[in-house]
Amino acid sequence: MEWGILAVLDEQAPKHKLLLIDGNSVLYRAFYGVPLLSTSSGQYTNAIYGFSMMLLKLLQDEQPSHVAVAFDKGKETFRHAFFEEYKGKRQSTPPELIGQFPMARELLRSFGIVTLEKEQYEADDIIGTLATKASMAGFEVFAVSGDKDLFQLVSEQVTAGMTRKGTTDIVRYDPAAVRDRYHLSPQQMIDLKGLMGDSSDNIPGVPGVGEKTAIKLLAQFGTLEEVFEHIGDVTGAKLQERLREHRELALLSKRLATIDRAVPLDVTLDELLYEGYDVASVREAFRMYEFRSLLSRVEGVDQGAANEQQMVQEAQNTSSPTVFAQIEKEQIVELSHLQDLLPQLGERCALLFDLQGDYQTGEWRGMAVAGAHAAFYVPLSEQNLQNEQIRAQLMTFLRHERVTKIVYDAKAIMVHGVSLGLASDVTNVVGPLFDTLLATYLIHTSEGEPSLLDVIEKATESSAADADRLVPSWVRQAIEKGGENRSRALIYCAAQLFNRFSALQADLVQYQLQSLYEDLELPLAAVLAELELYGVKVDTERLRQIGKELAEGIDQLTKQIYLLAGTEFNINSPKQLGEILFDKMGLPPVKKTKTGYSTSADVLEKLAPHSEIVTHILQYRQLTKLQSTYVEGLLRVVRQPQSRVHTSFHQAMTATGRLSSADPNLQNIPIRMEEGRKLRLAFVPTYREWVIVSADYSQVELRILAHLSQDQALIDAFLADMDIHTRTASDVFEVPLDQVTSLMRRQAKAVNFGIVYGISDYGLSQNLNISRAQAGEFIAQYFAKFPGVKRYMEESIQKARELGYTETLLGRRRYLPQIHSRNFNERSFAERTAMNTPIQGTAADVIKLAMVKLAQELKVRGFQGKMLLQVHDELILECPMEELTLLSELVREQMEHAVVMSVPLKVDVHYGSTWYDAK
Repeated sequence: MEWGILAVLDEQAPKHKLLLIDGNSVLYRAFYGVPLLSTSSGQYTNAIYGFSMMLLKLLQDEQPSHVAVAFDKGKETFRHAFFEEYKGKRQSTPPELIGQFPMARELLRSFGIVTLEKEQYEADDIIGTLATKASMAGFEVFAVSGDKDLFQLVSEQVTAGMTRKGTTDIVRYDPAAVRDRYHLSPQQMIDLKGLMGDSSDNIPGVPGVGEKTAIKLLAQFGTLEEVFEHIGDVTGAKLQERLREHRELALLSKRLATIDRAVPLDVTLDELLYEGYDVASVREAFRMYEFRSLLSRVEGVDQGAANEQQMVQEAQNTSSPTVFAQIEKEQIVELSHLQDLLPQLGERCALLFDLQGDYQTGEWRGMAVAGAHAAFYVPLSEQNLQNEQIRAQLMTFLRHERVTKIVYDAKAIMVHGVSLGLASDVTNVVGPLFDTLLATYLIHTSEGEPSLLDVIEKATESSAADADRLVPSWVRQAIEKGGENRSRALIYCAAQLFNRFSALQADLVQYQLQSLYEDLELPLAAVLAELELYGVKVDTERLRQIGKELAEGIDQLTKQIYLLAGTEFNINSPKQLGEILFDKMGLPPVKKTKTGYSTSADVLEKLAPHSEIVTHILQYRQLTKLQSTYVEGLLRVVRQPQSRVHTSFHQAMTATGRLSSADPNLQNIPIRMEEGRKLRLAFVPTYREWVIVSADYSQVELRILAHLSQDQALIDAFLADMDIHTRTASDVFEVPLDQVTSLMRRQAKAVNFGIVYGISDYGLSQNLNISRAQAGEFIAQYFAKFPGVKRYMEESIQKARELGYTETLLGRRRYLPQIHSRNFNERSFAERTAMNTPIQGTAADVIKLAMVKLAQELKVRGFQGKMLLQVHDELILECPMEELTLLSELVREQMEHAVVMSVPLKVDVHYGSTWYDAK
């Protein structure tokens, strides 16, 4: 990035220039744009630090003759008198920011700058009033905010400055710039708000009218009033209807959006005269707030003396790193020179491993590094890593405690580092680190596992078009497909990761995800890395024997299917199977596709109760899947000579936060049928005299539902340690506990778990094979007996509508843009998700937290036993027999006390000589 050269003051510049700053808006931007900072006494200072950076830059660049900073005073304004809901949906100010407002006023006093606020008015109104007075008096005005409301003030004399992410990046808007951006004049910006509203201020506008439609209307008619005057000329009957129906709402919205330019202020323009700050006063303020990097800016020099590039570089050392916009060629650095480059990296650097192949076993070709003043590529190979001197140099760099490494996928680095022998423990591979993969996943949970390029693109406020510019096609090609530019592309990506570090940190703070990242996900990455490296032992002979038994079962089913069909055919061919079932045997076709009859599982399941051949075909499919996916699939990935399989845990994949397993997937081994359960016979402990231990949460989601809903009947049932399904059946069917039949309990169980997933009467009727009316009655009776659950569900949906997201007990968010969709299916899915995610997501968080705590305790207490797998609500471990009692107690203790809720968590612990037997 080319930094601009300081402008030299023009002798012809206006004599008077008024700088106006919206204090509330800029402090908010600074708070979310700068990582959370605090003094040694614990005072948070990141917002006023960013504010100070911006103020110094503005005073230097603008050279104003008059300055004022306006603040909001109180939550109530004159606008609330005619619209009580004005700004009613805004979230409360973070406590870390609240205390920085008085500190900002103190800071401004040290600069000798006037601060203004007025009861019943907002900072915008004060700025509008002063800007109007000053422009009429011949002043040039520069008004700075993060709020686009100021666009309506823009004129030949008034320029608006909009802060972007960070604090020193300010975009100037004169009338031409406003028109370029919106195709409207500054005066029409109020009319725009009247039509489209503003969700951030809870200004309603006309429902269904967005920015594009509003701009089109104003381009045609000029003002809001003219739109209504000529409503018959508006294109589209539905739009005309909306406008007629919401005319008063639009006029109200325009009134709310209009800045008051006649606020009764007890200050004159002369009183805003600014002749520079007192160096000693500002230095004292910076010392008090421990802004050491800013002290040199005012150390014995006046305000205009600082060089802009020096200022930017100082900001880089704290929060705003360099942008390496152009990587002209590969900058290759030998490993032996790394130590010499450490000072150029600063306090942190981005680090990308260049791996070819699977990260557990692949080849490490090199690494790209980018810091404050350097970006380069270090070629490596497993061969030169055999050299002790080279290994020592690399480990010194990776573990350097004073340089935080910004990485993508910390778990992969840990696994590969230990595999290469760089460390014996996953936590010793790299020193202090920040994982951009986990941070991006937490911020954008609903979008799945982010790639390296996703991380770069998501950690910016740019549009999609800008994102394409940020990641050039040659970089995308080299990263995704490899090639000669790969090292250069990795340098580019490392530089971009470095540049986005502050934005990601700020987003974690803004969305209250910092604790989830630091206390759960990052420590869990190390736990999962250990599980992946250790793996699970497989008895391959037993696995082959299971495969032989499956093959016999498949052969027997094949013969029975041929016999019933009266001919031999390819059972695996949907076309041939469809012809046999529907043409030859005359079964009623449930569904047809473009290529013929559908023989999907849901179709066959509907036909199975009426046809023996279909029952056999479904069994055939299950057995062939077990044979190919699990028996043959597992045998392919068993590593010898240890005879172990090493699954990969995807930590950043699911929208609920649940872990997923792959290559091989050990979480989805079918256990509802005995043939599937038998596969677990092949999973054995590492040593003959050891045992497998299974620890499984009992009805964890229903317990979480009891806590979240605070339904007393549900809470009482769990506190009494009752069988919850029997208790539910007793309540719903209104019979004593001892008269609950197995059918009643089964139906109550379906209702219990269906409620957790927001099941409909139709869905329950399909599950229980009963009428929709009966299912609806079951659900109605359930809610009558458990009213707290119904209330929780209604409140969950309402909260999601208001906030746009739902969250777990630990604060994991899932955004639900479809919650306002006009499409019934999309909206219904979002509503079910709003009810379910806090339950299912909290269950995922709870077992993750238990894993982190358990792993730590196993090490601290010196257990030989090891954690092997996590399968949804179950942890699998192995240990010697002599540790079994103590380990079982420890596992139960850590899992049951992972979080504190209104009802106790309960864990069932079992053991056996195989995973199958540990039940």
